[in-house]
Amino acid sequence: LRNPWRMSFDRETGILWAGDVGHSQREEINIVRAGANYGWNVTEGTLCFSPEAGCDRSGITPPLLDLDRSYGCAIIGGYVYRGEAIPVLRGWYLFSDYCQSGIRAIPSEDFDAPTEHVQLLDGDPDFAVSFAEDADGEIYVVSREGARIYRVIAAPATSR
Repeated sequence: LRNPWRMSFDRETGILWAGDVGHSQREEINIVRAGANYGWNVTEGTLCFSPEAGCDRSGITPPLLDLDRSYGCAIIGGYVYRGEAIPVLRGWYLFSDYCQSGIRAIPSEDFDAPTEHVQLLDGDPDFAVSFAEDADGEIYVVSREGARIYRVIAAPATSR
């Protein structure tokens, strides 16, 4: 890993998740396993870093999620939601980014292949800098603006 920004254990599976801040092109979410090689500084995400092309990827564990810099500048790892308040979110890993905030998520059950993320909440760029989890598995977001802590709750249903 290059620069992990927040790691957490899934309380149900014991799996260690990490947000890994890239160097200049990519941001990553990784499942951390003993003895795994995540590629830095041969790769940055799924791209070659050194050399810039034709790098040897043998033995490298690719990231679960690989985002280019259009999605932000410094990924912030979060938690797998295991609470009861939002059943539809149960089993999703929540994370954010320092420069393009909001909350994003990926499913945690099928992590053997790279995946796509979903945007759960668009937010102010000064929103999330960290996450926390309470004893019931509910997730909280730590905001750098106003030093506030927010509980993640379900939004009311809207009619279309």
